[in-house]
Amino acid sequence: MNDLGNNEEENEKELEEIMNIEEEMMNFFEDIMYDSGNSPLLGRIYGLCVLNTSKRIITQKDLIKKFKVNPSTISRIVKELEKLHLINRKRQPGSLEWEYHVDPKTFLELLTHQLNSFTTNLPERHDVLVQIREHWKKTLSTESKQLEKAKRDLIILETLIKWITVVHEEMESFNQHLRVKYSELMEDLALLYTENPNQRFF
Repeated sequence: MNDLGNNEEENEKELEEIMNIEEEMMNFFEDIMYDSGNSPLLGRIYGLCVLNTSKRIITQKDLIKKFKVNPSTISRIVKELEKLHLINRKRQPGSLEWEYHVDPKTFLELLTHQLNSFTTNLPERHDVLVQIREHWKKTLSTESKQLEKAKRDLIILETLIKWITVVHEEMESFNQHLRVKYSELMEDLALLYTENPNQRFF
């Protein structure tokens, strides 16, 4: 009996550890959405769907229970996510319950487009995710790390870290290319004024 009780306590502890890590991941998406002018709750709901998309279907009841909001709020936010092409919803034949699905590539596209507006924050975003990963490695027990739920979360986390790195490197390269082109155009313009000092262009 004691062994059974201990096992239940260990399982609860493992799930609690994973939930804490997932909470930090939802905070990450909340910040992303807030910085781009969207509702923080929108980011948290999307983050939860991302974390669960490869594990199980998320329903409206799940979201209401998790975030303690009324159905109309969930419906409104899901519609916003649909407009952003970040989430799909559907009903199974004969069911009145909405099911929410996230294509894994959408959160990579989200980072590409949303972070494009504030590139200076890319290193900061990267560091936040790295901190979550390091926290994950230090706090989760060996047993927790072996759970499929934890393994999937870590894969998603690693993917986000790698993608932000790629986006940052590509954007740095692109910005350097733009600076070179800008300098070339300015040289052409300066040459034009040198050759035609009295010509009026406006």
